[in-house]
Amino acid sequence: MGPSETDTSKSASAEALLERAEALYAEGSFEEAADLFEQAADASDLEDGSRVAHALHRGGVACWNAALHERALELFSRARDLHAASGDRSGEAGDLMCMGASYSGLERYSEALSVLSESFRIREEIGDEKGMAFSANWLGIVSNNRGDYSMALKHHTKALRLNEQSDNTGGIALAHNSIGLVYRHMDRYDRALEHLRKALKLHREQGDGWGTSDTLSNIGLVYKNMGEYDDALRHLNEALDLRRKVGGKGRISFILNNIGNLYTAMGRYEEALEAHEESLALRREIGSPTMIAGALCNTAEAYLRSGRPRKALPLYDEALALIRHDRPVELVLNLRSGLADTYEELDRLPEALQTMREALELARTMWQKSGA
Repeated sequence: MGPSETDTSKSASAEALLERAEALYAEGSFEEAADLFEQAADASDLEDGSRVAHALHRGGVACWNAALHERALELFSRARDLHAASGDRSGEAGDLMCMGASYSGLERYSEALSVLSESFRIREEIGDEKGMAFSANWLGIVSNNRGDYSMALKHHTKALRLNEQSDNTGGIALAHNSIGLVYRHMDRYDRALEHLRKALKLHREQGDGWGTSDTLSNIGLVYKNMGEYDDALRHLNEALDLRRKVGGKGRISFILNNIGNLYTAMGRYEEALEAHEESLALRREIGSPTMIAGALCNTAEAYLRSGRPRKALPLYDEALALIRHDRPVELVLNLRSGLADTYEELDRLPEALQTMREALELARTMWQKSGA
């Protein structure tokens, strides 16, 4: 018996929703895209679990890019259950990897490492070398986030080897990029640049505008750490120009944020504010509270550093109002520390002291959890 008219209509509705969701995702409107991916999952034929799982997985990816990690984790978990029920081990491994990325975004690193290890194990059992490399790369990212740099290098080196074995040029570039970022965090800038330049060469040879832009941005940040601001600005501006051509509001906003922070470090505050305000406008369009809070924090810092604490104060207040459950911790620490400095500049010393105490208590809690 063929499909009913209702089934056909439902399928067409799901396809239309998926198409629109992908378009929104491509332009960086991640939260709106996630809503449509969920609607597509609801509109899909529940008997076709793979279609529902695909829509849920894509919704999770959109949420992750919008820094909505709790919601992303929920969607990836639902997709994983469907893939596991249907015996799709490849799909299950992909969901587990993304669950690990979501746990990492929530700073729940032990849980992240657990599901990422399971993802790697499944991919190893089914002989998926490319997938193994992706899982290994994320194991490296989480280890790097925990400050376990030797383990991060071990995982990223494994990812590099697996990508070389499968002749996956894009994966090789990604592994070099990831290794470069670990060395940056270790303050080993020569090694960082060595690997980032290898990644840049491969991305350019492949005509990968997204990868080229991201790697140029990472190189710029290494030069910023080295205090070589002119080289940093040149690479970041090149990254921005290319990113404007290939698209992606979210990534454009991140590069603008980095440029604004660089101008602040250089004492060029008006140019810093111009970059941050453009980044903030893009993030308001995207609608991610965490991303908006980050842009507000950096804009406030530029005002504070330029001697305008009254301009900084409402921005810090707005940013903190957007934060839920004191996450991401690093951003909350920056906000509270900046707000304390602002109160001090305004001679509101009791409020400055209380805010700094809150920042110190949060830092102490984070330290205890990281050592657990």
